[in-house]
Amino acid sequence: MIATPFARWEERFLAADDCPWPGPRPLTSDDHTLLIGRESDSSEFRNMVDGHRLVILDGKSGIGKTSLLQAKLIPDLRDDRYVVAACRDWSDDSSLLAHDFLAKKIKAALREDPEVGDAAECFRDGAGLFVDIAADPRRFVIILDQFEELIRYSEERTAKILETLVTLNRKFPINVVVSLRSEYLHELRPLERDVKPFSYSKYELEPVSADFAIELISAPNKETREEGRASHIDFDAARHVAVGPDVAAVPEDCSGLNDGAPVDDDLLAKPGLRID
Repeated sequence: MIATPFARWEERFLAADDCPWPGPRPLTSDDHTLLIGRESDSSEFRNMVDGHRLVILDGKSGIGKTSLLQAKLIPDLRDDRYVVAACRDWSDDSSLLAHDFLAKKIKAALREDPEVGDAAECFRDGAGLFVDIAADPRRFVIILDQFEELIRYSEERTAKILETLVTLNRKFPINVVVSLRSEYLHELRPLERDVKPFSYSKYELEPVSADFAIELISAPNKETREEGRASHIDFDAARHVAVGPDVAAVPEDCSGLNDGAPVDDDLLAKPGLRID
């Protein structure tokens, strides 16, 4: 059996020392250069966080909510000397009251902030944590990411935690961000109804524009090459050619995509290919 050009391309890709793409995992602060096409979202969302005590971030599953938080919002806030407690582990502890449970999660997250670290132990447990945070001269942002996981664990506990968030919103100058999948947004109606007037805002994260498709694919590969790591795909050539549905019609000449050979102009006009 004769290997097709794309079979050889796939083989060389799988043999690469380092895969340049992060895959389905959320981006982190180390991946900030890969957050492509989110400049406008980042700016608008940050303005909301600065101007409101409570901001809801929603979007479809896998749309990039956690990536926006981890790769952009949290690093930017910390650069501006905010203390950030980013919670996303909602494993249940049924022995705790709702406000104690939330305080425990926030306190654990504070240990991960470089401005706090082990000094998080100086904060009290339970409701006292929120009083201590409010009395601290530093600016705090509490991020409750993947909040739908908490809702799925226990609707009863979620209702009690929402009551706690309303109390925080009305009594303390603490900024809170709640991020969750759009299909769970209706669960947060008590927040919208009961929080302090004009203290609430919501941002829906939409898919990245198709205008950034080529950059989304090529940016990780470009970064890999600039770092001197192994890379076996030349997108400077590949970005001009998009494979159509008739893969069998792609000519043998397309093997030039494997090794950076220039793409022949005659090739681009042949069946099975389209030009973007």
